[in-house]
Amino acid sequence: FNIDTAFENMKKCRLCQLVDPTQTGSHIVPHFLIRRYENPPGEKDRGYEMGFEIGGLFTKGYVGRSVSPESIEPVYGEFTEEDRQNNKHPDIEDYYFCPRCEKRFQVIENIYSTTLSCFDKTGRPKAIASELGILFWCSVFWRLGEQRLPAMHFTDQEMELMRSVLDECLPEPNQKPDMDIISNHEGLKQLSYALIRCTSNEEDNKFFLVHPRYIKPHALVVADQIVFLSVDGDYSQARAGDFFGIEENVKDISENKVGGTESYTTITPEVLHVLIEGAIELAKQIRFTEVSEFLDEVYREAGGPGNGWPDFIKQEIWQELTANETKLGRRYTKEDLIRCSRKVFSRYIPQE
Repeated sequence: FNIDTAFENMKKCRLCQLVDPTQTGSHIVPHFLIRRYENPPGEKDRGYEMGFEIGGLFTKGYVGRSVSPESIEPVYGEFTEEDRQNNKHPDIEDYYFCPRCEKRFQVIENIYSTTLSCFDKTGRPKAIASELGILFWCSVFWRLGEQRLPAMHFTDQEMELMRSVLDECLPEPNQKPDMDIISNHEGLKQLSYALIRCTSNEEDNKFFLVHPRYIKPHALVVADQIVFLSVDGDYSQARAGDFFGIEENVKDISENKVGGTESYTTITPEVLHVLIEGAIELAKQIRFTEVSEFLDEVYREAGGPGNGWPDFIKQEIWQELTANETKLGRRYTKEDLIRCSRKVFSRYIPQE
């Protein structure tokens, strides 16, 4: 390991590590997936995204450049100049890749997108070689890993394995994949994925989640799909672990490995809704813990006696956060937490 080389590579395109990363507007998650959970019904073009990035402590909203003021107002009220300056999509990054590598991603994205738009006579999605599915989903998970999201738990070695697989197997721009290279690549043979799809493509499945506790395998929920990626063939958590209340549907997933055709299992819309409700409940638990710890830290910084606020005060602040009538786009922000905290504190702390 050469630290000088590592720092030098950080300045280059994150995929090829050869040239400067001059590309702007790179989608970490491909747009044909993003539009499934962020665009309004029937709208497939870019710029119409509207969503929320739900962190452990705060929530941050974002809107596409083509979203109309009439659509923004019910969610945010007035969308100010400050809102516009801070408006950034969490899955669009500048200066991660070079233009060549950006186009290489597009080749595999265009191929895989047909599995969601092209169907055979029986209504089944178009079949695709497992190798290409591995390459596509590896590209999504790796790009998410490059963002260093708290929910992504790839090791440096795993990230480098995936980077080298992508760099050596992705075709050149406007070229077809070389299946001989892909099928015989030793690194790619270490990777596999499993896929669950909902039997009904409902327009209201507006959901994207990186499972914060899965590493064997890593797990991703994208609208009406659940994807598991393994870098070592270990699916033990999926076979025996908790998955938002749909464990029976997850434990029998089948792996897609080199040498086959993509396969997947299906779930009903009702099962998908159970998953979404379970994920929301976990997010609430994480949010409450983070808010409680944040309030206690503020309390200690202010010189309060003991380790933090009494539990009943933190519960009242939480109730204010979850019950207030602030516009959805303004809720669970730092400003919202401050406002709710002051309201509760005023009941117990004498005002000057």
